[in-house]
Amino acid sequence: MMSGNSVTPALTALQTTLADPKATQDEIKQKVEDVRAARKKAQTDLDAAEKDLKLLLTPAQQATLIAEGILD
Repeated sequence: MMSGNSVTPALTALQTTLADPKATQDEIKQKVEDVRAARKKAQTDLDAAEKDLKLLLTPAQQATLIAEGILD
């Protein structure tokens, strides 16, 4: 169910656009929005994965992962 990381390609595209002296402001704005959308989707995917994981863990396992900073 993993869809892959879409943030990295979006950041790469933004950096490429920023390095292009011919890039328009509209192109830059679009690339910024693409990065924001990719980050939002990645956070949503992470939240769903954490929810699924919590269903499988015992309270002690959850406590351990929270103490380690892996889960919120």
